[in-house]
Amino acid sequence: MKRTAWWYPLIFLLAIPCCGGNIPEIEEKTEKPDAEAADPLDTDSVEEKSLFEKYSLIQPGKFLMGAPEDEFAWFGDEILHEVQLTRAFLVSRTEVTHSEWRSVIGNNPSKYTYCGDDCPVEQVSWYDTLAFCNALSNSEGLTPCYDLHSCTGEPGAKTYQCSEEVTWSLDCEGYRLPTEAEWEYAARAGTKSALPNGLELVPESHPNFGGTGCDPDANADLIAWSCNSSVDYAECFDFSSQGHTWCAGPHPVGLKPPNNWGLFDTSGNVSEWVWDCYAAYQIDGTHVDPVGNCSGKRLYEVASIRRGGSWWDAASQCRNAIRSLADASEAEPFFGFRVVRTVLDPSTLK
Repeated sequence: MKRTAWWYPLIFLLAIPCCGGNIPEIEEKTEKPDAEAADPLDTDSVEEKSLFEKYSLIQPGKFLMGAPEDEFAWFGDEILHEVQLTRAFLVSRTEVTHSEWRSVIGNNPSKYTYCGDDCPVEQVSWYDTLAFCNALSNSEGLTPCYDLHSCTGEPGAKTYQCSEEVTWSLDCEGYRLPTEAEWEYAARAGTKSALPNGLELVPESHPNFGGTGCDPDANADLIAWSCNSSVDYAECFDFSSQGHTWCAGPHPVGLKPPNNWGLFDTSGNVSEWVWDCYAAYQIDGTHVDPVGNCSGKRLYEVASIRRGGSWWDAASQCRNAIRSLADASEAEPFFGFRVVRTVLDPSTLK
């Protein structure tokens, strides 16, 4: 479900007048990659091929972020605007799994452990993900990205928080969360459609839009695990309280087809933390390498963003442009993440 803070309607009202007559025109939606986007999997060496079994190399490029107003289930915080990314980056092809988290941190915070080691780790806070990124960097001999000197507690135990603002640089060597713009650029993979597979939602499939909305969508179901997707492992979430007859939860990563750039589960499964705090988009001109405008502790006044929707959400909330927010210390059983690394020089990849 799309969670909003008390001040969200103010952002919505402020955002709508800005778009009158100023929304960039876009070409007809297509499932073919944008011509400006280079092939992210253009690698030759054995070492590179091994690396790219786990990561996709995303080349710099320009794209329209957000969604047109006529996209089904559009929200007022998704106003189209042009973004240019000037750095290549590696992005994990799947969401971080139970086994990956456990091998780096040593515990498993997930509620749905019966889902298995190949399922996305969940019940992780935004702060937890930063600790994972730094620990993963250290394990591979990379300089960590985040300054976490003010952070205390155990990552993954719902106790880890930071008392001061976390700082970092886009040019850092180690692993980090994607920025919101990087996430959407990689999820779209050159498409301009509502879904990563180049398709649109089927509006007539959502008679309950605005309600529980757990209705099948033929196009979204091809690529996303949403709340209409049932599971059969122990302790799954019984949706009978929502008027349905199935039990839902996360699924193992990589079971649905990937997008054009090799990324799995950018729609559905778990909603993915990104770096940015929540704010209305700035739509004037081209925005170069945006990283969000945050300061201070990330409470609901400056909430963190999650992208992609989850098994808890309706298919209409698993679109490329959907934005969700939560307190940085919140850790729900449908919150997960994937990692990225800035690539300034491909020869430095290791």
